[in-house]
Amino acid sequence: MHFGNLNLIVGEIKAVQDHPNADKLYILLVNIGKLVREIQLVAGIKQSYNKNELLNKKIIIVRNLEPVIIRGVESNGMLLAVSDSGKIILLTAKKSKVGDKVFIDDMKPEVLEKISFGDFKKIHLLTQEDHIVFEGKILKTEKKEIFTDKKVSDGLKLE
Repeated sequence: MHFGNLNLIVGEIKAVQDHPNADKLYILLVNIGKLVREIQLVAGIKQSYNKNELLNKKIIIVRNLEPVIIRGVESNGMLLAVSDSGKIILLTAKKSKVGDKVFIDDMKPEVLEKISFGDFKKIHLLTQEDHIVFEGKILKTEKKEIFTDKKVSDGLKLE
């Protein structure tokens, strides 16, 4: 399992609902582009972001993660974030377009159709000067490097 197996894309949050069975979770409706217009994600970010902060925010999504049921609600991917001093901080791509691929220079993609959460955890994505890096190389889209939404410490692992 390596970085090239991930299908990372830019999505834009279009709707946010409280999860009916969990105090710390939101249900997000995320626009991911032309082919599949919107997907539903369940995310444990309620204690760090209010609904208005999330609307229209461009985030990074693991698109090829196996769907899971979280407290009775299906999640069809995962947003990327880090935890710093108990706060969840999202990754953003403000100037990129919805559906843009996230990649690393000089790395040949070998995207797998589906990966498990356990597989994802084996890929060590870390923070470095508010960027996200894999083996020292910065994640980016065609338009912009990927940043954390707020300042964070270096060396944090993505969750």
